[in-house]
Amino acid sequence: TSYPLVAVVSNSMEHNSLDFDDWWQNSEEYYSSIGIAKNSFENFPLKNGFNKGDIMILWRANSNNIKRGDVIVFISARTNPKPDPIIHRVIIIEEKDGSIIYQTKGDNHITNRRQINGCFQDGCIYESDIQQSQILGKTLFKVPYLGYIKIWFVDLLNLFIK
Repeated sequence: TSYPLVAVVSNSMEHNSLDFDDWWQNSEEYYSSIGIAKNSFENFPLKNGFNKGDIMILWRANSNNIKRGDVIVFISARTNPKPDPIIHRVIIIEEKDGSIIYQTKGDNHITNRRQINGCFQDGCIYESDIQQSQILGKTLFKVPYLGYIKIWFVDLLNLFIK
């Protein structure tokens, strides 16, 4: 992958300091509605989410190695994407017109109660129609908090640029 690591810049995958059982109690309705049971989610990589400021180490991602429950990094839309890649969990994989299509969702039960599909001031996100060409990598593991160095640096630069 051309992106071997990325810094997490949003809280969309945070579990808000809840242990897994408490987080699941808040998230169960959505995941159950798409056929993901608690015992399945417990076996997903990064089952406890991750936080803004973490660094994610990525690996090549393709239709042979992406599974339901994996966390992928992707370009948010094919046209007018948001400037930063999105880091979310794969919840559905399906075939559509001969291509594999991925659907994702952030774990945060407060900010991401449902999938995000639409356009905003800074670009579009379509979590229910992600093609292989949009995927930058699949997460292998996280390094907590190290990403804050990048976040603080970019915030500082933006103060001088604006």
